Amino acid sequence: MYIIKLAPTDVAHSAAQPAATFEIHAPLDDKLALDPRAWRRSHERCRVKRSELGKADQYGWLTCRTVASGNDWQIAFGETPHSATTGRGNLIGHRFSVGEAISIRDDSGHVTRLRVASLRFLMPRPKMQQSFLQTTRGSGLVSHSLATMRHG
Repeated sequence: MYIIKLAPTDVAHSAAQPAATFEIHAPLDDKLALDPRAWRRSHERCRVKRSELGKADQYGWLTCRTVASGNDWQIAFGETPHSATTGRGNLIGHRFSVGEAISIRDDSGHVTRLRVASLRFLMPRPKMQQSFLQTTRGSGLVSHSLATMRHG
């Protein structure tokens, strides 16, 4: 799973229409393209945040459906991917490497051009570590272990 940050392209935006930024949690393959098989396994973690100056952040989902031409990737805003009815947009782009151009087409056909500003891999915690942290929270054992690691 990666955190992809999309920012406006260098094209100037007017004050009347400020540019939005997006943060997308999504699985990518080894070519840095969206990975539909990994998405099917982890779609509940594929979240989107849209931020725009002077407005409340919008939260939504990265969704995928198979169509004749391949995969149709969409951003849907709402409580769940299935209940999202407003603010849909098709994600247009092939690679998510830093600097690559990505576009989002909304329901009315307007295309917002963005670029990949940053890309960060989220390392999953091993199951044993997750289990250890869950059973030792509040017991002082975790803080003791951290202190021991810091002080040798």
